[in-house]
Amino acid sequence: MNMKTITITLLLALSTFASARLGETESQCVERYGEVNSIGKSGERYFSKNGIFLTVRFNDKGKAIYLQYSNADGSDLQVSHAQILVEANGTGWVKDRVSKTLTCWDTSGSVAFLNKTGVLFVSTERELDRMMDEQDKRKKELRAF
Repeated sequence: MNMKTITITLLLALSTFASARLGETESQCVERYGEVNSIGKSGERYFSKNGIFLTVRFNDKGKAIYLQYSNADGSDLQVSHAQILVEANGTGWVKDRVSKTLTCWDTSGSVAFLNKTGVLFVSTERELDRMMDEQDKRKKELRAF
C-alpha cells in the first residue's frame, strides 16, 4: 500500500468511526461508539473509540449540542482530520478564521474550532453562547474575590 492509499484509508476511518453529530441522541452515540465510558458532573458523556476521545453534551431534549474530539494518545488532532469531523456534522461549513492558535468553521446555527492543543470543539451557537455567559459570570466572581 502506498502512502496516499494509507492516508485516504485513515481519513475514511476517522470520518466513519469518530464522527458523532450534533443533534444525535445518546442512544445513537452508544450505537456508534459502544457504552459510555463515564458521565461528568454536568451530565456530559465520555466515549472512546479507535484512538479518539469524545465528550458529548446533550440538551434537555436529549440531543447532542456540544462535541469535543481529541486524540487518545495526546497528539494534536490535525486540521485535515478536524475538517472531516466538522463536515460530518452537516453541510455548509466554511473555514472562516485561521491563526497560529485557532482554526474556526461556521455554518448556520453551529460553530467549530480546533485549538492549538489539537482539540476540536463543535457546538450549536446557542450552547456556545451559554458557555460564554457562564465564563463571563465566573470572571466577575473572580474579580470580586
